[in-house]
Amino acid sequence: MRLRTSAWLVPGFVVAVLLPTPWFALIMGAIVALAGWEWARLAGVVGSASRVAATALLAAVLLVLWITAAGITLLLPAVLWWLGLALALSRPPPRPARAGVDRVLLLSLIHI
Repeated sequence: MRLRTSAWLVPGFVVAVLLPTPWFALIMGAIVALAGWEWARLAGVVGSASRVAATALLAAVLLVLWITAAGITLLLPAVLWWLGLALALSRPPPRPARAGVDRVLLLSLIHI
C-alpha cells in the first residue's frame, strides 16, 4: 500500500517542482491533505466523516497560510511547533489502553 502511495506522490512532486508557484502550492497542498487523511487514521480517528473533517480542517489551515503569505506565516508555525513540543514533553506518557486521540490530533495540528 505504501509503495502504491509513493508511486503516486513522487511523480506529482517532480512535476510540481517544475510548475509555477501557485500550481506547486496546489499540488503540495493536495499531498499534505492526503498525508493528513492518513495521519488521521494513524491517530485513531474512526469513521470517515471524522477523517474528512480532520482533512478539511488541515486543508483550510493550508489555504489560510497560502492566502496570508506574509512574514508572520513563516514565524507562526515555528512558534507553534516549539509550543507543541513543549506541550508534548510536559505531559506524562499516555497509558497503553488509550493514547488520547484528541491530544494526538491537537498536537499534530499545532505542528502544522
